[in-house]
Amino acid sequence: MQGASTIIGVDINEKKAAIGEAFGMTDFINPRNHPDKSVSDLVKDMTNGLGVDYSFECTGVAPLLNEALEASKIVHSTQPKFEIEMDKLLTHETRLENIKEAFEMLKKHECLKILINFGL
Repeated sequence: MQGASTIIGVDINEKKAAIGEAFGMTDFINPRNHPDKSVSDLVKDMTNGLGVDYSFECTGVAPLLNEALEASKIVHSTQPKFEIEMDKLLTHETRLENIKEAFEMLKKHECLKILINFGL
């Protein structure tokens, strides 16, 4: 994150705060400590209402993807909220016993997301 003056980490696991600091994170938000506010609102509070220049969401969970977008400067509060349709990102499905093949599939350009079926 070369050149970034503020790097905000968000996680429900407090132990990740110390790890994030070792990699340059300057601020940490645990959403469980703020049950009455959305993550995007917390980020905007930290940025004087502006939002962040860049946001990265790494879980692929649709509501969290939307929060990452809402926390960025590109989404304005006057715009209607939109949902990311995760099923459009899902390109492959495999069973847990084929996990090694799933990692190989991820290397291919046509693979976006893989659903791992645990066979429950």
